Formats: sequence, structure tokens, C-alpha cells
Amino acid sequence: MDRPSTASPATAREVILEIVRNMKEGLEPLHYSTLPPAIYHVYLHPDDMDRLRGILPRIVEEAKRALDAEVEQINRGSLATSLAERLKLARRPEPKISAPEGGWQIRILENTEEEVAQGDVVIYSELALPAKMELSDGSMTKRIATRKLGGTQSTAQSYETRKT
Repeated sequence: MDRPSTASPATAREVILEIVRNMKEGLEPLHYSTLPPAIYHVYLHPDDMDRLRGILPRIVEEAKRALDAEVEQINRGSLATSLAERLKLARRPEPKISAPEGGWQIRILENTEEEVAQGDVVIYSELALPAKMELSDGSMTKRIATRKLGGTQSTAQSYETRKT
């Protein structure tokens, strides 16, 4: 399938910004906290992968720092809401984002799909939701897919139950 290629290859900064966008798109609010996806699989065109391969560890490191900074910034906004709530200006503060207990897991891989062009960034992330109280049910996993193809961004979400 032929489609116009993007104007330029994916930069390390664009990859990091797309990971942060995926995290924000995949937030799952609970009653007292909000959970972000913890696992990220980033797919790059083979040409972009070849060009960035030498700095992949640095990209992953900086992406984790960017995720932490974004969580902190969003939570700071929650503090302003909390102050307004204490002053009875708002009903209830937004639940704060809790960073994953096991830390962020980011893997950058080569994308072999033909529809992906140089400069495209495809990210699949996962968020394991708390297990249900019934013994027969397993935990629910929220899957978030963000794509930047040909400069156009899109997001899709789905849920899958894992039996215990």
C-alpha cells in the first residue's frame, strides 16, 4: 500500500513526546488515584531504527524522565484543584496520577508493517487494572494504541480480561 512518506524521519524527541502522549491518552481514573499505562512498546520504521539504534538507551532513559515530569506536572495541577476544593470552589479534586510501582517499561522495536513509513511512530501500551473481587475473575488490562502516521495522530483503546 503506497502512501506519501512523512517530510522527515522520526527524531528522538518526537519518539519521547509520542510516549508521553500515549501515557496521557491511556490514563485510567479510579476513585482516589489515576493509573497510567506502565508498559510501552514503541515501533519505528527500519530506517529510523537504524539511525537511532546507538542512542536507544538514552531515548528510553529520557522518556522515563519525561513521563515522571508529566505526571508531576499533571499532579501539580491537581493541587490547585485541591486548594479550590478546600475553599469549596470545586466539588472534588481530580485523583492524582500514581506512577507505576515497578517503574516505566519501555521497549523500542523495529516496525515491519508495510503501511508504516519513515517518520511514523506506533506505540502500544498496557495498563493492568486492579483484579476483580470475585475469585473466578482475573485482572483487566487496558491496551492503548497511539499512532503518528504521515503526521496524523490517532488513538484506540481496548480492554482484555486475564483469567487467574
